[in-house]
Amino acid sequence: MSSRIGIMSVLLAAQVLLVAGLMTRDALSGTSTAPDFVSFDPVIVDGLSVVAGEDSVRLTRDGEAWRLDDAYPADNARIGEVLEKLAGLSAPWPVATSADTAVRFEVADDNFQRRLTLSSDDEVLADILLGTSPGYRRVHARRSGTDEVYSVNLSNHELPADAGQWLDKGLLASTGDVTKLSREGEWTLAAAEGGWLIDTDSADDEAADKLVGRFEDLRVLDIAAPEGEWEAKSVFTVTDDRGDYRVAVFHDAQEDDYSFESERLEGRFTVATYVAEQMIVDRDTLLGTVNEGESADDTKGSNAGEEGIDADLLLDLADDLLVPDAS
Repeated sequence: MSSRIGIMSVLLAAQVLLVAGLMTRDALSGTSTAPDFVSFDPVIVDGLSVVAGEDSVRLTRDGEAWRLDDAYPADNARIGEVLEKLAGLSAPWPVATSADTAVRFEVADDNFQRRLTLSSDDEVLADILLGTSPGYRRVHARRSGTDEVYSVNLSNHELPADAGQWLDKGLLASTGDVTKLSREGEWTLAAAEGGWLIDTDSADDEAADKLVGRFEDLRVLDIAAPEGEWEAKSVFTVTDDRGDYRVAVFHDAQEDDYSFESERLEGRFTVATYVAEQMIVDRDTLLGTVNEGESADDTKGSNAGEEGIDADLLLDLADDLLVPDAS
């Protein structure tokens, strides 16, 4: 009997050593035998929705381009990275398997922090619930319809339910180089051989290049809130590789926010205040006669103040400094 127990002990030890050896080999070779958390091909995904409380976003793919809520261009690169990461999530073993723990980890059907649904041709490929975080860049996750809860290499902030964070931030940028730019009722800037012309005068090339670059690399922040007190500030006509298009600029004085509209795209989008203010420049700025951010009126007022100092006032001030106080 004792010899039989000894043989079984040896076999058990051998099995343990074999498993340990396989795990070590996988770690050294950089491979993993852990099963995938979800199984899908990122290439065929054409729908992604994210729900968090009362907030939700829906992303759909049309050909090679993704759109946000079937309206706005979405960030293709970000979506691609998210899909690749989801497809590569491993789930070696569950950390919980009961309904109670699903509620505690906030991955229950009626109590979750994020719900992700991936689809292809309206067929659901994966329905994932994300909850609390057990550690840095890790989150509890459960596949809908199963009891097992896993800790996966992901974080909730990578999957926001805020539409603006999925937006293509360069959606208002020009297509290629800007060769002509007009501010309605103010000036027209045009590329010429060796530099820029503003109307018929030579422009300051550095100021012109900086302004044109703002339109070529224009980045938006978010979709503009419709309830903002937006007032028309300026209108530009831009000429790029696709032709002419108009851009309208609006300002909310109460919040000091700026928003832009382009006739190439539906919707209005917020732009950083400091960027917008550097785009709404006057003719003298483009001629190089005033510093950027300083209007021609400011310069005139400053010079007028310097030239308009009264000579008699200067003499009176001098007397007050030189003559002792009689008291």
